[in-house]
Amino acid sequence: PGSATTSWNPAVLGVSWANDFTSIAANQIDVKTDPRLSVKARGDGATDDTAAIRAAIKLASSTGGGVVYFPTGDYKILAPSKSVRATPLVVPSRIVLRGSGSTTSRLFVSDPDATSENDGIWTWGGIDFQGASLSGMTDLGVYAVNSSTAACAVLWNRGSSPVNKLFFNNLDVHL
Repeated sequence: PGSATTSWNPAVLGVSWANDFTSIAANQIDVKTDPRLSVKARGDGATDDTAAIRAAIKLASSTGGGVVYFPTGDYKILAPSKSVRATPLVVPSRIVLRGSGSTTSRLFVSDPDATSENDGIWTWGGIDFQGASLSGMTDLGVYAVNSSTAACAVLWNRGSSPVNKLFFNNLDVHL
């Protein structure tokens, strides 16, 4: 497990294309402390951290890509489905979501409207990697917070956009 002062080493992926993440790994944005963020995540399990996380992803993307780092904590993400147009947490190309460990940095993805999901991907909430390349998640716990009667697209990548070099590493996923 790393800390905010330790950058992520893509070699842990053990794949031939790991070095393609070197420049991305050099730009790490801590969702709790990065001074470039006007809104910061609390990671207390109660506060809705969605806006702070979206801002960190946007900052990383606007600076050529980066690692959005979640130090130890419980992060509440609201990413609802909608029958017309959902609002998932979109992870674009050249973005890596990284925690301090799969049991210490936990994302609680809440989709209160999961029952409105249908087979159209435009209605899905959750965390959306659709069309992302050179992206992924590592060292995180991911928990679906939804009713027991409704399916929830928590981590997904579906559609016609080509995807290249997308990974999920050392995750503890609870659906």
